[in-house]
Amino acid sequence: MQEGWIKLHRQILHNELWASERFTKAQAWIDLLLLANHKPQTIFIRGNEIKLQKGEIGYSILSLSKKWKWNRRTTKSFLSWLSTRKMIHYKVYNRITSIVSI
Repeated sequence: MQEGWIKLHRQILHNELWASERFTKAQAWIDLLLLANHKPQTIFIRGNEIKLQKGEIGYSILSLSKKWKWNRRTTKSFLSWLSTRKMIHYKVYNRITSIVSI
């Protein structure tokens, strides 16, 4: 198999196949890549302004768990696993998990 890269459009997130079943670890990893901001963005969570930079994601562990159809412990373990392998760096703020440096 040849190595290289492919373009993957973020529109895949809206395809009925993407979230039709419980996510695999590989699918969750790709989901994080697709959710990462491609430019700085400001979001508001419960009235709190949160500025996200390029490559950051502003999702809570609970919202990722629901999206991936996992329990919270599995999601938290997966994020920790990615972090120990230097695939992501994440910080938990007041009820939001900001995933940095994807």
